[in-house]
Amino acid sequence: MNRGAAGSALSKSGVIVPHPIAMNRLLPLFTIALATQASAQLINGSFEQNGVQNFMGWEWTCEDPLAWNEAPAGAGQWSVSKESGHAKGCFPNHLFQRLSGVQDGDLLTISGWVRCDDDVICLGAYFGLGTINNGTFQLEENMGTNQFPWTYLTITDTVELAAGDTSILVLNAGFIGGPINPNPGHFDGFAVAPALSIDVAARTSAHIRQDAGTLYVSCGEERLLATNVMDLTGRNVGADIVRTGPSSCQFSTSHLPTGTYFVSVRTPTGERASRFAVQ
Repeated sequence: MNRGAAGSALSKSGVIVPHPIAMNRLLPLFTIALATQASAQLINGSFEQNGVQNFMGWEWTCEDPLAWNEAPAGAGQWSVSKESGHAKGCFPNHLFQRLSGVQDGDLLTISGWVRCDDDVICLGAYFGLGTINNGTFQLEENMGTNQFPWTYLTITDTVELAAGDTSILVLNAGFIGGPINPNPGHFDGFAVAPALSIDVAARTSAHIRQDAGTLYVSCGEERLLATNVMDLTGRNVGADIVRTGPSSCQFSTSHLPTGTYFVSVRTPTGERASRFAVQ
């Protein structure tokens, strides 16, 4: 868990207005409040509009991000860099965007390009979900690289929101406590989208039915090879699966906490993951 401070307020005109705070400063720029029906829409994931660099939609702590007139193939003309957080300077050092239209438990896939500078000290370029609540950050799992070539990475994670939390996408270049100042991480071409299922091929004809605290799985005439029950992060929850025939099984859901889960089944023709809820 990483925590830090920042602060801002949304004016009636829809522009983020910074509040002065001690030690760490939040420096937002022209964040526009846009109404949208799309879940978790990201604004300006390539840090440019019509070939002109800008940071519309983004906020940050510590020093300003820097714009670079170079980008990975297919990601426009511009990219951005951010320095590492430093124990003897400013931290946490984040470039972030608030995600509208998301709820606790949503499964999101975040993708983007990251890189470090060549032949210099660079802690890495990282991204992932997080929350901000009254200026305090909390980060979830992240993905990144400390290599020079532009690398396209994807992470799927669950939105975890407590009272007062706002979900955010966070970009940063790590944290250091020593005397050196590492080179920044570079970022470009980010997108956020709902993850509708675990990444498995939906070729099998499995049927799933839930009734009175029990989930029933049937594969028709296909042979059932394996069954796994996972939470929204893809972690196996250890269900006690009982085979009821060559093509069927069942398990109790009564021991599972309230939430959303996936059951993944495998047959000789492929795999399928289906979502179910425990209330």
